Amino acid sequence: MSEGNAQVTTQESEFVTKAIPGLFAKYFGLTFIGMLAQGIMVMLEGIFIGNGLGTVGLAVVGFLMPLEYFQLAFHGCFGIGISTLCAEKLGQGKKEEARKIYAQGMWFALIMILVIVALIEIFAPQVAAFVGCTPDLMDVTVQGIRVFVIFWPFSMTGQIAGYMARVAEKPKVASVCITLAAVIAIIWLWLSIYVFGIGLPVGMAVYYGISIGLFALIIPFLQKGSLFVMKTSDVKIDFKNVVNIFKIGFPYLLVQGSTSIFGVVVNNLLGNELGIAAYAVINGYIIYMLMMIQQSATQGMQPIVSYNLGAKMFDRVKKTLNVSIIGNMGAVYVLGILCIVFNRQVSTLLCGSDAALIEEVMRYNVMFCLLSGIGFTADMVSGYFQAVERVGFATILGLSRYIIFGIPFMYIFKAVIGESGVWYGQGASYVAAFILTMIFVVIEHKRLSKKMSEGK
Repeated sequence: MSEGNAQVTTQESEFVTKAIPGLFAKYFGLTFIGMLAQGIMVMLEGIFIGNGLGTVGLAVVGFLMPLEYFQLAFHGCFGIGISTLCAEKLGQGKKEEARKIYAQGMWFALIMILVIVALIEIFAPQVAAFVGCTPDLMDVTVQGIRVFVIFWPFSMTGQIAGYMARVAEKPKVASVCITLAAVIAIIWLWLSIYVFGIGLPVGMAVYYGISIGLFALIIPFLQKGSLFVMKTSDVKIDFKNVVNIFKIGFPYLLVQGSTSIFGVVVNNLLGNELGIAAYAVINGYIIYMLMMIQQSATQGMQPIVSYNLGAKMFDRVKKTLNVSIIGNMGAVYVLGILCIVFNRQVSTLLCGSDAALIEEVMRYNVMFCLLSGIGFTADMVSGYFQAVERVGFATILGLSRYIIFGIPFMYIFKAVIGESGVWYGQGASYVAAFILTMIFVVIEHKRLSKKMSEGK
């Protein structure tokens, strides 16, 4: 369907009136600005922990990362599911239905995360053992886990509100609140390590908690001057809406959830503090910065795709997919090349004075930076398929880099070449995931072209 034939109800929205490259750049850019504050916070985190708490502190980060990815997976599942359905309803002109989906989804998600937090508090020692914690760090890791998860309910509501702020065409609100959370969190981490002397584990755990928990600051801004307002009557949940939300968000749950499982497998395969600390530095800080670009591109792309899908403007959906892939890869490689050029400086900055750790990080960092641009394409295109409700494709791509290819490749490569195979197996999975992604993109292009020719 051409732009000129769009429904009248969509004409007031910039999602269907502005040129795709500029529109994507706007939402990508504003989302990235908010995430950039998080990225700076994460790099400062690595510097403070690496230099203030050393290899032990970085190893504890490695044990906490699977839990961080799990909460991101769970929160993102609901955030994407709710925001996607709301964007489609708005594209169809059904504002009250969109509001109800938001409010009921928010209540249900909050109840679920409270149950999960209670279970983790009770079984924290078992959780620590599962994520690969070594015996000598068990006590400090259990303490860190119990403090960290207290903040999850605030993170859940805040992250959902962040997705909704973009659907409500208020991306600046999300960026400002995320930036504020990052600033407060990093100030606390510095104080806890260098002033109060409680960096490990309490200071670190509180830092992780408030860095995501303060996203809840978005909610008052979303409630005011927006159609997305929660009412007491919304506590009565329509489970049909919940099922639809979960169906759309489930691929993201698998993507981030597979990241959590992947981290657990890596910790157990490496099995020593030096290797786990090196993985924490590369994956938790350097790769995190590169993934931040991909996540910004994905979140900037999704409301545009969902809205135009609801308006049956398939030409704009197709163009958004193409622009997003190119923009994401280009931006990731700009930062990746910088990390390669300054490999020693970056590694030294994050590892402190541990020479062995610095060499271990430098050895594998170049490979990850070279392959991330293509590897992360699978994650971004998985996000696209979520937005157009092609759950099967989204799920396969979401699992490809970590579960379908990553874990098997690590075991195979380790069996052949030893411990270094854990690292090179990950690199091979990036290449395989990219090839699979391009096959799915070609299939999607043909599907959209057919819909455009049919005019439906």
